[in-house]
Amino acid sequence: MRLFIITVLGSLTLLACSKKKTEMVWDVNFPRLGSESSLRAEDLNGDGIKDLILGAGENEYVETPQGILAIDGKNGSLLWQQEAKDLVFGSATFIDVTKDGISDIFIGGRQCIFKGIDGKTGSQLWAYDPAKYQEDSILGKAHLNFL
Repeated sequence: MRLFIITVLGSLTLLACSKKKTEMVWDVNFPRLGSESSLRAEDLNGDGIKDLILGAGENEYVETPQGILAIDGKNGSLLWQQEAKDLVFGSATFIDVTKDGISDIFIGGRQCIFKGIDGKTGSQLWAYDPAKYQEDSILGKAHLNFL
């Protein structure tokens, strides 16, 4: 399967095609979203077809309900989404920490965003909290972007 990513005027579009002669398999559009994240593929729903995971955002310093997206590789439907307080531009890393046979996602972005997400359900396992380090003489002054 070939995947084409098109971002035009604040709209993120994913097109999935198959075979040597290009044939549209599915097309999904996320209005107002853009992405600097590399698309990563991992089977999150156990159907044997790799699903797509990416970070996204609207504008810098703007919260969004669609900061991290998991898209069904078979039909382009949204498996789950995670909110973010800013752009999520990192590329997902996969490790099955929940031991359920489905890889969990670790991804980061601007304003100290770094999250662990249950790959099967999309629920947040944990998130880095910079407030815990406000009194630290070094980390209290840090402005971190996680890749």
